Amino acid sequence: MTIKLTLLKSGETLISDVKELVSEDSETGNREAVAYLLNKPHKVAVRTEVLLTEDVIDDSKREVQVSLSPWMLQFQWTGL
Repeated sequence: MTIKLTLLKSGETLISDVKELVSEDSETGNREAVAYLLNKPHKVAVRTEVLLTEDVIDDSKREVQVSLSPWMLQFQWTGL
């Protein structure tokens, strides 16, 4: 099991168990990644508070909220 964060071209960030699907050339023996299999992917949303003040605030003191939600709700697939 390899849990990884995946950044999609759409800008979404996913967290899931990732497996790499490879194809091997029978003549040369070279292996090439052709796809990634994501098991139970969840969308990661990170939020920070925005405070409008005239005072200088240390960024290390700000809270960060992370929430996870299923990436594809309509798709019911449990894996191989």
